[in-house]
Amino acid sequence: TAFDLGGPVNKAAGAIAMGLAADAIFPLTGRVLSIIIPPIGLGLATVLDKFVVKRRVFDESLRVVGSTSIMLGLIAVSEGAIPFMLKNPLITIPINMLGAIFGSCTAVALGAVQWNPLPAIWGWPLVENLWAYIV
Repeated sequence: TAFDLGGPVNKAAGAIAMGLAADAIFPLTGRVLSIIIPPIGLGLATVLDKFVVKRRVFDESLRVVGSTSIMLGLIAVSEGAIPFMLKNPLITIPINMLGAIFGSCTAVALGAVQWNPLPAIWGWPLVENLWAYIV
């Protein structure tokens, strides 16, 4: 999911994950978190770049896209991070993947469990240990 932001790799991995969840073998926690982590993470990076760090890592067009990316991430639309990936894919794709891995592993290690394929705010009422999921 974090690799191609809604593309064919995402669809194949999602189908496998939902098959494992349907048989109660493996919960969907990692999958649903890896949908929302890249757009929210890149959006937060633009906000931090503009107001805290002030290094001008992102140009003005990506800063505008960053705030939109946060909103899209909160409603489970990972495609909000695509403009960042198109601008610099060799940096953005590994960062998306590492962020999704670390974020998902942290949530699972803290006890977050979600069996339903509803990412972001739509699935929050269905998550066990919601605080770990949000962290």
